[in-house]
Amino acid sequence: MNDCSIFDYLYRNAGNYRSWRSLLLEGCATSADIEGVKASLDRGEFFIAEQLGIPAAYAKPGEDRNTPTDDDHVWHEFSELRPALAD
Repeated sequence: MNDCSIFDYLYRNAGNYRSWRSLLLEGCATSADIEGVKASLDRGEFFIAEQLGIPAAYAKPGEDRNTPTDDDHVWHEFSELRPALAD
């Protein structure tokens, strides 16, 4: 897995419910790639998953949390872009 990267992101609603997601990406991300990602985000960390075509982290598979609440919104938080390590 030396030539793959992990994109970690978080959904946190107004009630502080949190759900993490990770994407396995092809290619080894460089520091320039990471800075490019941050530069494209709202305030350097926020994005709308659906606009990027990636899964929203409102609920993980198997969780029973599919109905939006008054605390929900569309924003996700970028956590990090890191090398994928073989287990």
